[in-house]
Amino acid sequence: MYELLRNLKRAIRRRVRKYSARRLEQDKPSYNRFWMGVVVIFAILFSSFLFPLAQLFAPISTPGVGEVSSEDIIAPFDFPVYKSQGELDTEIRMALAALPAVLIYDQRMVDSLFGSVDRLFFLTDSLKSVVGNRSRIADRLRLFFPQIKNEILMKLAGWDSLSTRETIIIASLRDRYIVGIARVDSLVPANYHEVIVVRPNRET
Repeated sequence: MYELLRNLKRAIRRRVRKYSARRLEQDKPSYNRFWMGVVVIFAILFSSFLFPLAQLFAPISTPGVGEVSSEDIIAPFDFPVYKSQGELDTEIRMALAALPAVLIYDQRMVDSLFGSVDRLFFLTDSLKSVVGNRSRIADRLRLFFPQIKNEILMKLAGWDSLSTRETIIIASLRDRYIVGIARVDSLVPANYHEVIVVRPNRET
């Protein structure tokens, strides 16, 4: 009797183990599917954070034919450049030459120039009425206008009818300065297609 009960107990245990193992095998796929879903959702959220949908589906902004790009355009892959550095430099110079040179017209400098010319003729006329020697007149003028050569000052001291000559020189300067004159040659590009002079508060 005892042996029969022990065998029955063992059979029940084996049956319980088989049933538990079968339940574990059945529950494992659902457990894996749950965590797989969690991983997929997390991956979607992380991708949305790195690549916002507004930028992901936005059309690529590329300039049209004849337009200038406002941003740097980066190629999606590396490609070789078959032109030499000299050819590239030549094309860059040609492209820059096709652009207009933009100069800003400074009315204050123009007014200062005409004021200096008027002061030069006024001082010359005043010195001629007091000092009769041309060399001494030129020396006095050089104190106020050191940038003018001595030969020019000597010639100016020997002129007659300074007011008439001043009128002619002022008119000639106005014809040139109405277009625009740079202070130094380096301010104007060596090669240019055209020049645009910008006059503040005036028509360009």
